[in-house]
Amino acid sequence: MNVLITGAANGIGESTAYKFAKAGYNVFIIDLDSRGKEVADNIEREHADVKAWFHEADVSDSAQVNAAVLAMAALTEGKIDVLVNNAGVIVPVASGYPTIETLTDEALRRQYEINTFSMYYTCRAVVPYMKAAKKGRIVNVASLAVFGLGANCHYAGSKGAVEALTRSLAMELAPDISVIGIAPGLIETALISQASEEARQKFTSQTLTGKFISRWEVANQIVHLSHPDNMSFTGQVIHFNAGHTRQFK
Repeated sequence: MNVLITGAANGIGESTAYKFAKAGYNVFIIDLDSRGKEVADNIEREHADVKAWFHEADVSDSAQVNAAVLAMAALTEGKIDVLVNNAGVIVPVASGYPTIETLTDEALRRQYEINTFSMYYTCRAVVPYMKAAKKGRIVNVASLAVFGLGANCHYAGSKGAVEALTRSLAMELAPDISVIGIAPGLIETALISQASEEARQKFTSQTLTGKFISRWEVANQIVHLSHPDNMSFTGQVIHFNAGHTRQFK
C-alpha cells in the first residue's frame, strides 16, 4: 500500500507519515521544507520493509504538484492508495495575524493557495490513478477554525472550503473512491509550548478534557480511517477536538 502525504516534514503530517509506515505503507512526502528528507530517511531506517521518499515541492503550484505525483507514480507503478492533504498554514501580514481590516489581498490569496487550492491540485493529479485501480481514500485535514476565530478569518474560510470540497468530492467519486475530512482542535505544537501558562490554561479550559490534543492522536485517526475496512466513512468531516466546538476568544 502507498500513501502520499503533503506537509509531512513536521507536525501532524510528520506523525502521520510515521504512523502509516508503522502500519506497513510506503510513504511519499511532499513538502517545501527539506526536513521531509530526514523524515523519509528515518522511516526507512526504522522499517526495513517500507519505502519512503521525499519530493520537495510547493503544493500551491499546480505544475509542481503534477510533477511530484508523476514522480510517485513512477516509483510505485502507478499505485497510489491513499492521499492525505495535510499541508496548511496561517498566513500573517506585516502587523502579525490579520483581522478583516488588516488583511491584504496578497495574504488572502496566499492563504487559499496553500490551504485550499493545493487540495484541488493534489486530488486532480491523484484521482486518475485511483480510478484506474477502482479504489482509493482521500483524507483532507480541516480545522476547528470553521466554528470561528477571533482573528485570521482568511484561515477559517480556507478550512471551511476544505469541508465543502470533501463532501462534494465524496459524492463525485463514489463508490470506488472515498473522501473524508478530519478537523483537529487545539494541537500541542512548538508554538503552543512557548505560550504563557495563563494562555495555555485559557486554551485548555475550552475543551472537555482540559488538555491539548497530541498530533499523534490525530495521526492515529487518519491511519485508522484510511484502512480498507473503513471505506464507509465517506462524505463526512470528523471533528477531533476534545469537545471544543465553541468559538475561540
